[in-house]
Amino acid sequence: MKMMVENDLNLLFSGFPYGSTKNVKVKTKMEKAYGKSICSINKSDGNLNPHFCTGDSAFRLQQVAGNHHISNLETYRKPIHQKFLKDFVGDYRFGRQFDDQIAVTIPAAMDSSGKAWHERSHGLELKIAHHKHFDNVKSEKAPKNWLGFFKKIKKEFAGIEERCGKHIY
Repeated sequence: MKMMVENDLNLLFSGFPYGSTKNVKVKTKMEKAYGKSICSINKSDGNLNPHFCTGDSAFRLQQVAGNHHISNLETYRKPIHQKFLKDFVGDYRFGRQFDDQIAVTIPAAMDSSGKAWHERSHGLELKIAHHKHFDNVKSEKAPKNWLGFFKKIKKEFAGIEERCGKHIY
């Protein structure tokens, strides 16, 4: 949180790219709300870097991983982003036509200007396990046996057994 506040970030995320969409309805919804659309996003210098559509730009929008990110809700509450998100979700709030990962990615990229950071690229290594990898890094395998892992590391972290033990045993 300190990193978010000190750098006035919109989004701090663990993984990118983590899936993508080619659904042109997403592009149309961006154009309706923002008057422009992002055709692609890459990560450069640890930041999301949107490339806006021009002419016949190919549309393939990559997205941040949904398993861990910290979002500045002031960004997502801005009227322009609310306009997009309400149209994006539609009338049925439990609809799954569009994924929540892309709903987090688009406002952050539209509003980014260097304010959507990749955690590890900025020195933040949290080692959050998801799909048997740490921090969405395929080369960093997380243990498959969590009970064994907990027993192995519990001596290294003061208080972890008191805080987490009842959830593991």
